[in-house]
Amino acid sequence: MITIVVLWLRVCAGLSAWQAGEGPSRALQRELSRETCVKRSTEMLWERRHEANEINVCALLYRAASSPPRELLAAAREVVPQMKSRQLANTARALALCATKHDGRAETAEMVLRRIGEDAKSWGRPEELAMASWAAARFMREEDGNLTGVARVALWALVARAAAAFDAGKSPKEAANVAWAIATAASGPLADREREAAVAFFGSLNKKSIAPARDVATIVWSCAKLSKTDWRVSTQALGAIEGVLARLDTRAFFETATVRDVSQTLSALATASFDAPDFFRRAHAFAGSTTKDNLALSDAAVMLWASALLDRPPDISVFARLLAPLAAAAAETPPPLEVSLVVWSAAVLAHASPAHAAAAADLVCGARFDNLAEREDLRRLHQALLALRVELDAEAFRRLERHVPAIVRARARRAWRRAEDDRHQGSSARHRAVADTLASLKTQHEVVATVRDEYGDLYVDMLVKKPDPSALVVALEFDGPSHFCANDPRRPLGHTMLKRRLLEARGFDVVSVPYLDWDRIPFWSSMERQRYLQRKLRITETLRYQGGDNARSEGLDFLVVPLVHPRLSRDVLGISDRRTRPMTRSDLVLSSGEWSRLVVGRVSMWPWRSIGGARRAAAAAAVRRELEWAGHLGLSAVVADVLRRSTTSAARLVNQVLQRAASWQLWVQCKLGGGKEEDDDDSWEKWDELRRLCDHSLALCVALEIGIEPPSRDAARRWRGEPIKAVFVPAEVFVFNEAGFPVLPKSHQALLSSLAALAEPRETRFVLSGRPRHARGRVVYAQYLNHLLTTRREPLTQVEELELPYRDYLQAPLQPLADDLEAQTYETFERDPVKYERYQTAIERFLADWRGTDPPVIAVLGAGRGPLVRCALAAARAASVDLRRVYAVEKNANALVTLRALAHQLDDWRGVVAILAGDMRDVEIDDLADCVVSELLGSFGDNELSPECLDGARHLAKLTHVSIPRRYESFAAPIAAARLWYDARRANTGNLPGPPPALVLPGAPPPARGLETPFVVKLHRFAPLADSQSCFLFEHPNPNYRDADTNSRSVSLEFFAAVDATVHGLAGYFEACLYDDISISINPPTFSTGMFSWFPLFIPFLHPVKLKAREPLRVDLWRVADASRVWYEWAVLSPVVLPIQNPNGRSYAMRLQP
Repeated sequence: MITIVVLWLRVCAGLSAWQAGEGPSRALQRELSRETCVKRSTEMLWERRHEANEINVCALLYRAASSPPRELLAAAREVVPQMKSRQLANTARALALCATKHDGRAETAEMVLRRIGEDAKSWGRPEELAMASWAAARFMREEDGNLTGVARVALWALVARAAAAFDAGKSPKEAANVAWAIATAASGPLADREREAAVAFFGSLNKKSIAPARDVATIVWSCAKLSKTDWRVSTQALGAIEGVLARLDTRAFFETATVRDVSQTLSALATASFDAPDFFRRAHAFAGSTTKDNLALSDAAVMLWASALLDRPPDISVFARLLAPLAAAAAETPPPLEVSLVVWSAAVLAHASPAHAAAAADLVCGARFDNLAEREDLRRLHQALLALRVELDAEAFRRLERHVPAIVRARARRAWRRAEDDRHQGSSARHRAVADTLASLKTQHEVVATVRDEYGDLYVDMLVKKPDPSALVVALEFDGPSHFCANDPRRPLGHTMLKRRLLEARGFDVVSVPYLDWDRIPFWSSMERQRYLQRKLRITETLRYQGGDNARSEGLDFLVVPLVHPRLSRDVLGISDRRTRPMTRSDLVLSSGEWSRLVVGRVSMWPWRSIGGARRAAAAAAVRRELEWAGHLGLSAVVADVLRRSTTSAARLVNQVLQRAASWQLWVQCKLGGGKEEDDDDSWEKWDELRRLCDHSLALCVALEIGIEPPSRDAARRWRGEPIKAVFVPAEVFVFNEAGFPVLPKSHQALLSSLAALAEPRETRFVLSGRPRHARGRVVYAQYLNHLLTTRREPLTQVEELELPYRDYLQAPLQPLADDLEAQTYETFERDPVKYERYQTAIERFLADWRGTDPPVIAVLGAGRGPLVRCALAAARAASVDLRRVYAVEKNANALVTLRALAHQLDDWRGVVAILAGDMRDVEIDDLADCVVSELLGSFGDNELSPECLDGARHLAKLTHVSIPRRYESFAAPIAAARLWYDARRANTGNLPGPPPALVLPGAPPPARGLETPFVVKLHRFAPLADSQSCFLFEHPNPNYRDADTNSRSVSLEFFAAVDATVHGLAGYFEACLYDDISISINPPTFSTGMFSWFPLFIPFLHPVKLKAREPLRVDLWRVADASRVWYEWAVLSPVVLPIQNPNGRSYAMRLQP
């Protein structure tokens, strides 16, 4: 009885630990403050933890920030869940300053940062936001991957809150700290949400006045660094710099600023290439007024470097004042970085006046260069000598050279050459475009691109030699954005002006092509580019008008043009046999590349109207002749209005010409919309009949023509599964707005947006047809369409970018029992943000419901590289439940290497995680599992043998165990997806396990293995024709797992389509209940947004099935299992009866053994 009472008192004491009220906490804090030893304070804190709360722990941790004891960190971990924003910020700062990098610190920091990331939206105090941001940025610079990731999430949550929570003008120090954190953490391009947060924060800086000099310097530096790190936020970062300087009280700034503040601000402006002439003028005056003792060499070097980079020379008196620290330190061997910066800057600024040049020469003569060893320092020295060679006379330069040791000059020259070679490894796209345009003018001059001059010291972008031998050789320099000021793109930077002076001194006629001028010329207008370069080079010649320039000037990307002259019909019919003129334009009008890229041919209309009549022979001959001409030109596609008359006769002719089509596609023009639903049905019926008669040829595609009246939703949706290559938009569809410009009605806008959403880059083309009704012609129509399609298309999410390469790409389902997965496959699955979050929540819910007397045992079956193990451990921490054991069962020997490495490296795995190598159906464990966790689901739920695996592993768990997932159900829906069916028919799935050939029925054709294989595919171009229906349901634990036929299933499905359609197969999905109401799903009605681990399953039919509106589609589906394999069989029973596909698993089966 006494033992029970003692235990109860201990439990009560544990429950009340760290929960003390304000009075006891203050009393304890006074005693802790009197104790000077941190270790003894920590012992007292633990002994009297029932009198303490999170404030005491945080205060002591803040005091012991440099080296907190492990016991203090353990106390911090216990109180993290109850910390307020102030304690979280202070704790994060203390941990960031901690010099002892042991495991307890990392674990505590991770918990604190997770809390900050979750609660940041509710924070409001600027000092707390700034302190926590500073700490998160410090953590992001560490090498711990987990800690860095958590810190990144916390930082950007804080930045997003800071943008809206506080006024930078009232809290300049805090704004500077947040800005510093952003710049420090941004080591590369930012993610979308991070970029949005950064843009919002720097946008808030642009509207406020910031006074303290130190804070101004920090903010400007942060903006400068971010502008160079991610170009997508450079506009906002530069705008913030402009706003800060515009609202800056410069008089007050320079009255309170230190030399270091001014030099750092100038350095930041130079880093951002931001020209601020007024600020530089005042900064130079400030530098000239400082005393000798106050101007350090490092500050003088930075000021000179910034002035040289932005080409803002100071007055000669200020210039001499900035050079004085190096001259004074010459006898003391100053740091090489400062020496090279000052010498380079002085040489670059020497062009300002002869006095500047003389002062720079005196500096070089008095400096020491013995300790220059770094390549960058030596490179600066050589460039400085090149610059002074231009500014000084020959005698003065020879005197200067004598003061620089020959060995140092030789090393500097080698460093310069290596640096220039590295910098000019390749040409930019703009550079190549200029060179190509120059090459097209070769009749007047010679172009030699990217050569060095005879001195071997300078790279020249392009040398242009004119025919006149007396004319100077032109050094043509293409100057990109890095050659100009960021806020004044017409003003060259100091190094650009220096290179021009060096080239002019070598005797070149220097011509600059600024990127702004070049980018203004449309990339498709070759003649305008030539004219621009003619003006620059002052040369003249007759320019040949390039094919396609006129169409491109109207904003068009390609043309649809008749293949032959309309009068060819008279020649074919013998009316004008004596015509000597050619039947069409010559192939010399364009180059072969332009024909294939820029032109789509159109077959004459009259043959299709005559194909079934008396002139059918002449019509067929005309079609063949035109298509032969298309093949000769190398066109990629030909448009034909095939559906004018008899589909059967047209199909026969099309089938003949498609047999000869080596490279081009035939786009069949089909009407969509026009006022009557019967017209839409008729157009689709004719197309469907044509492609069936042509045996679903891959070269047969669709060119949709939009009608004046929009089609019904169902009629438009069935075209989603067809191979649409072009959409014709007639001019008559447009209406005119109040400003007199053509626009599309809203219904047509929605239709074109939905069609554009299906298009991959360069896949679906939009064609303006008919006579334009606006005075400016097709230009305004093209501009409107470009605007509509650009603004209506939603940017791809991060998940969609990952899925993009897999759209409509057939993949054989994984066979994890028979095959070992590769690291890339594991890595792809582990990126899923939704799946593992749901799994962790399900495990946490299970642990919260746990009522056992002993700690629970969890078995992770198919552990892979350990993501579910991490979920289990994280769930246990969140639920405050100790785990007796976590078994990680994995058969893949390569994945076991990773698991064992993690178990060896991570503290929270040691003593808890046990790794078992082998098939889950064969291994044995000491403690039976209370919970079995697995991610063995496939796209169809059971198609990766989850039922067989979990039933075979029942010996690893208790009879009352819980399975995560508890149940899963497969679903199927009919779809139209012509491209997928084509690819399945062409697919060769290999000699998969099946019965021996002797079992094939006598006289039966060989099985179409591709059409008897279910494929995993990211559905994109497809039309769903009916809602999905349930197929197979599995629950775990399975009470009948010992039955031999327990996992065999069959189902009969019946679907109804709203409109006439062609069904190419079934789309397979699944829903899975993990625990209670926590589920994951790829079934469209219940899809788990953001999850991408599973793509749907495509189950193709043997032949596409024609289905009438409201006519039943009946399909039977079987799941069959034997001792070694599991497979699906399926058959269409209505409206037509098709043979059973994949009987006895002859084409595809899932193997139960390796």
